[in-house]
Amino acid sequence: MLCCERKVDRISLVLYGSPQIFLRKFIKSLVDSFIKSVTIKICFRDGLLIHVKIAKEDYNMDLFNKATKVAREVGNSVVNAGNVLSSATREQTELANLKIQKSALDRKMESQYAEIGKRYIAYISNTFNTRPFDVQDVLEAMQPNLEKLSEIDSQIADKERVIKENNAERDKKRAQEQYEGEKKKLDKARELDVITEEEYQVKLTSAQKKLDNFDLLRKVEMQYDMEIITKEEYEEKVKNILQ
Repeated sequence: MLCCERKVDRISLVLYGSPQIFLRKFIKSLVDSFIKSVTIKICFRDGLLIHVKIAKEDYNMDLFNKATKVAREVGNSVVNAGNVLSSATREQTELANLKIQKSALDRKMESQYAEIGKRYIAYISNTFNTRPFDVQDVLEAMQPNLEKLSEIDSQIADKERVIKENNAERDKKRAQEQYEGEKKKLDKARELDVITEEEYQVKLTSAQKKLDNFDLLRKVEMQYDMEIITKEEYEEKVKNILQ
């Protein structure tokens, strides 16, 4: 897993995972576009964008619209620059856009959440208060953003599902190519009488087991990458699957 951090004045950008083509332009646009009292954190796991967080001290602009504009312009600029983007990279660009919008909306509603909390504290502090707790005006003001947030969450879930499916398909194709490459190498070695028929069958069977158990091996690898299991446990599980 790749991890790098870049700081510009009071801006801190943190990246975890595989960098995509668009991220270089994405970071530059964020650095150029946002005020200096902002921290932007972008996290990847297993090739999937899992978190975008925007934190800031003060601002006098609509951060949601700004973030949306930056993400959209970055996606367009990458395409217009003539780079050939794979479907997976385009999906990642769109997911980054959605994550930025979600984070911006969350920040935008913080003051309203705080107002609800403030009113509740005042309400329970007044032991003689007989009126029902009422924050209807705040909830009504939040409703458009809450509806937008729900829509974005749904889009994020759909996008993550597509990306995971694309990653699984890519990895399975790679596993098939590795098997075919191994078989071709073994076929050549047998033709040249470098290995015996018995050695050929043993090694080919081992390669076939890796391909047949691709899904299971991938899950075990993910467990290790997520630090759910130790290296020793990982090696033991792989050994049991392939024996």
